Amino acid sequence: MKVKKVLGIALSLAMVLSNVTISHAAESENREIPVITEENIAESEALVQGKARVSGNVSAGFVSGYLSDESDVDMYQVTIPNGRMFQAQLAQPVDPGIDYDLYIFDLDGNLLDASQNVTYVAYEETLAENVGYINDSGADLDCYVYVASYIGGSDTDAYTLTYAFTDVIDSFESDEQAWDAGEFVFSGSSDYSSDRNISSPIDCDWFMVTVPQGYDEMQISISSSSKNVITAWVYKNLATDENCQMAPVPVNNAKLEVSAGEVYYFKVSYSGILNDFAQGDIQNYTLGVSFSEKVLEPGSITISGYEGGTYVSYQYGRYYRVTGDTLVVKGVLKDTEGNPMMYAPVYAYFMNPAWEGSQYETVMATATTDYNGQYRLVITLPPDAGFDKFYVDPSTHYFDFCGLVVFASGSVSKVDYIYQYAYSAYGRN
Repeated sequence: MKVKKVLGIALSLAMVLSNVTISHAAESENREIPVITEENIAESEALVQGKARVSGNVSAGFVSGYLSDESDVDMYQVTIPNGRMFQAQLAQPVDPGIDYDLYIFDLDGNLLDASQNVTYVAYEETLAENVGYINDSGADLDCYVYVASYIGGSDTDAYTLTYAFTDVIDSFESDEQAWDAGEFVFSGSSDYSSDRNISSPIDCDWFMVTVPQGYDEMQISISSSSKNVITAWVYKNLATDENCQMAPVPVNNAKLEVSAGEVYYFKVSYSGILNDFAQGDIQNYTLGVSFSEKVLEPGSITISGYEGGTYVSYQYGRYYRVTGDTLVVKGVLKDTEGNPMMYAPVYAYFMNPAWEGSQYETVMATATTDYNGQYRLVITLPPDAGFDKFYVDPSTHYFDFCGLVVFASGSVSKVDYIYQYAYSAYGRN
């Protein structure tokens, strides 16, 4: 399935994922499809549509069970009415040493859909296994839902199998797993999909995005006028073989730092309570993805040196003394990530309190950083007044004790003090 749209616009999204503690099972080799046995059939129980929560076009319910150890299985019978889609979702115990899989078979044992994610525990949960199948055969279809342990098991922690029937089916179904993801195709910096819906409380729509060249920030947006809360979750596949080991990616303020060529997966699903799903208000959502060059703000500024004088020690301490008409200030501006900030404006205020209230009290200078984030500010000084004095044998030095502020945009600044030299007189005056 391909999702090809015209260039989209960025819409609003409130999606913030916090810090996460992560553990996961070892990556596996390609898994064989299990074979249904007579014993499985004999022990199976029915998932009946009428026993599920019924609400117009959508019905949903759930069962729980235990798989004791590796290769243990539970099987359920289900009849999918003609023209309906059946979906099942398996939430396994939160244990990195447990890996359950989910399948749908017809009565002849032919595989209709499979979900075989490699376990990855994050946010105290793991990605659920999801399968789906649309019955367009013209008659009701009898099937088996097969829950199998690939690794480990538990007699104390149950799995939960949620299932749903719906006849609200968009043209891209069924895409319940990441390996069925529709791909965004970018002809510019953005794309969007607006012809999808979440047709049941466990429906999952998957999308894949490959970061184009020339961008380092991705913006994500999702919107819907439906009462059902629709959420987009971002994942990366850690598996290096043909498996899916999906790790959630923290997203802050709907933005994500990315690199060209990286592949991301989006899972769009209902994030409310099962019984609160409004089947009468199933509407399309719009999922938008756009890229840009990341704009970083100034993070720190330093003063590395001066020109126009030398350091001296007067009564206020050891500071730079400027003796000419100009003061050159040099330093480095860095961004919030600690990298040199190139071609950014830098400003300086030189304040001589001897001229308080006059036009000479404060003078300003501006400069632009170079490729390495270095700046060189040339300040044309106000007239010296010789407001202060300090005796340095054999003469008295007259000067002004001045303030210097170097700053960039925002609150990034550096403060220092400068002695502005006026003149000297022989002897102690």
